[in-house]
Amino acid sequence: MNKFQLNIKFIVCTIAAVFVAMGESAMAQRPHDFRSEQIALCAQQAACQPGDTVTVQGQVTCLAANRVAPFSNYLYIELINPSDSVVVRQKVSCKPKGSFKAALPIDPLAAYGIYYIRAYTSLMRNFSPESFATQPLLVGQSFPDFDNITTDGVKCTIIPHGGHLCPGALQNVTAYVTNYLNDPVADATLAVITQNGDTITSQRTSPSGLAMLSFIPDQQLSYSLQMAVNGVKKVFPMPKCDASKPVLQASVNGAQVRLALLGAVGNLQQLKLYAYDRMNGISSITLNRTNGSFKLAAAPPMVTLFLTDGNGKTLAQCTAVARPTQEPALNLPEIASVGIPIELPAAGDGATMMARLLPENTRWAQPAEAQLCYLADLHSPIPFPEKYLTQPQKQRTADLMAWIGTASFKRFDIAEAVKKDTAIYTYLPDDVMYFRGKVESHSKKPFNNGSLVAYNTESNAVYNAELNKKGEFTIAVDDFDDGTRFFLQAVNKKNKPEAMYVKIDDETFPAPYIDRHLSLGKSQYATSEVTYQGGNWNRQQLPEITVKARTKHDNLHSTTRFYGHSYKDRKTIEERGFLTLFDILKDIPGITIRLVAKSADENGGFDDPITGNKRQEPGGNPSDPKDKRLEIDYAIFSSRGPSTFGNHNQVVMLIDGLRTPEPLASLMQMSSFEIESVEYLRPWQALTYTFGALNGAVNVVTRNREKPRDVKSKGTLYTPTGLTPNATDSAPVADKPGNYRLIVDVISPEGIHSYESAVKVIAR
Repeated sequence: MNKFQLNIKFIVCTIAAVFVAMGESAMAQRPHDFRSEQIALCAQQAACQPGDTVTVQGQVTCLAANRVAPFSNYLYIELINPSDSVVVRQKVSCKPKGSFKAALPIDPLAAYGIYYIRAYTSLMRNFSPESFATQPLLVGQSFPDFDNITTDGVKCTIIPHGGHLCPGALQNVTAYVTNYLNDPVADATLAVITQNGDTITSQRTSPSGLAMLSFIPDQQLSYSLQMAVNGVKKVFPMPKCDASKPVLQASVNGAQVRLALLGAVGNLQQLKLYAYDRMNGISSITLNRTNGSFKLAAAPPMVTLFLTDGNGKTLAQCTAVARPTQEPALNLPEIASVGIPIELPAAGDGATMMARLLPENTRWAQPAEAQLCYLADLHSPIPFPEKYLTQPQKQRTADLMAWIGTASFKRFDIAEAVKKDTAIYTYLPDDVMYFRGKVESHSKKPFNNGSLVAYNTESNAVYNAELNKKGEFTIAVDDFDDGTRFFLQAVNKKNKPEAMYVKIDDETFPAPYIDRHLSLGKSQYATSEVTYQGGNWNRQQLPEITVKARTKHDNLHSTTRFYGHSYKDRKTIEERGFLTLFDILKDIPGITIRLVAKSADENGGFDDPITGNKRQEPGGNPSDPKDKRLEIDYAIFSSRGPSTFGNHNQVVMLIDGLRTPEPLASLMQMSSFEIESVEYLRPWQALTYTFGALNGAVNVVTRNREKPRDVKSKGTLYTPTGLTPNATDSAPVADKPGNYRLIVDVISPEGIHSYESAVKVIAR
């Protein structure tokens, strides 16, 4: 296999943004859409015990412009413990269309707590790790039965849209009410009151514990949020008004985006306004007034606006979503039996369907619709509406608007994206398995006079890559399982092995940071949390973790004796009573001895095992080497099949380390008394003695040679990160009666839709 050139061409999108409400037309273009990949991560269990194995299903997609198919063929899945340490890391194939299924083992000695499953591709690493797919997993604990929980202790999180209250204009405030176990409290009456006790507006919380209250703040007044739950009233303070900082508001209708700037904005000519969405990329908007509208080239489902100063520092931001349309119907079962897989409707052409059957009291089960459409780009101090899938369309829209108003954009920093442009892409999608490195002499000088050969020690496959002037290489290989070792050998232009130092580039992984805002609280008392953004919109990029390459350079003897039956020493030869070399070779696994016809008689008949040509043999005695009617000889073949470099699987014969040109027929009759040892050398071992032994070699050591050779390998053994086999597909099934939640995600080019149904499982 020749060297791969690993690159990708990103589709260029030209964005025309026109600011029309100011009476002027201004157009700005940016040539790239800053696309990435998103992952829907669906764990089949939301809670487990130490020692269990958790099955994870998912889908990698792009969701940019007109593309939904992923660029990557591989992704990483990690299990992160409560101390933010990666305890399991797997590399999984998502070929050919982005879907994958993996099994994560939980350590039997794992500490109890909330773990997180995290997934990302190489392309996603160009942006903030906060945008990686995550799914919480409760280990060693169970979700409480919320039917038996009182609402005596409640907690209220208050978040003004835009980060703070700005006087003089209509503004929205989202309130999120939970009990002491952080379960959302529904039907709580909320009212905004002044210090004089006047009620400004009121609202009731949804089943997800959310309420959005709208009013015009007054600089001269202070406000509180009064809540009534089960006849008990509680009062929570609201943040004070602050007119010194700007607030950005927006709405989107088709391709039209309306916006308004509140608060102190200063000189508009010194500010910059950007819009980002997955359909159009980054649009630079000319800002002449504090309110107006502009039109994008394509209608986005969601758009984020950024207001920055002249140095690129974000002063304000907001995200607007188009009103969700009614999802297509999907009939899900409501009754199931123990041990019988649930039958699901067909997903449709080109669609991926994922299903999870979870206990009724399961928390934090994020649907794919939320993960792909919203959570991949946005972060909020409060969780995505937990009851989103079970509500009517009107309530779903209200909850979504309440949550979106609390969210900030997290995938990239707008100033960095504008400054770097396409240079922001330092990681390319993994479309093949490969590893990189550098070949040096022991004096640290680059070896640039040849190539590097890699042997897969499991499959016997051979790969090579040319070295550049700095001795660097990138070598692409076929898929291999984790734990597979490669033997790396530098060869010169004459295909002769060289004793060089092969240095593999260390693997780096994103820091395992998780924003742990989920918990199962224990305190039964009323508290108030006022989340105040304070204008700090810049994303924090944590340093990556470097994992040293697993290589071994020293003490690699090419004639190692640890291959069991592949080595026959003098003691074994005498004990087994072998008479000839032929007898010894027949007892070595991994090789096969065949009779090969080198040429045909005048009638042209023989059966050639190398070419596979089947012809009738004309007679004679082909087993007799003296019969010249057919010129025949013995040949040794690898029973593991041919290497990727050769057109057959013939093995080279060596006598005392030297390649023998004579016919093997006479060597087969060599007396065992003359033989000290016989060893079947794998391809990387054979390179010590000869060239071109792509399927290995048999080295016969005679008893009369003067000095034994103790030759060390000139290559390096390397164990890269391989693939963890995908778990098998299976339909959701319950192992005991009870009430369950059936969550079904359908991902297709036509859209991403998630559904939930309450299922009662009965005994058969």
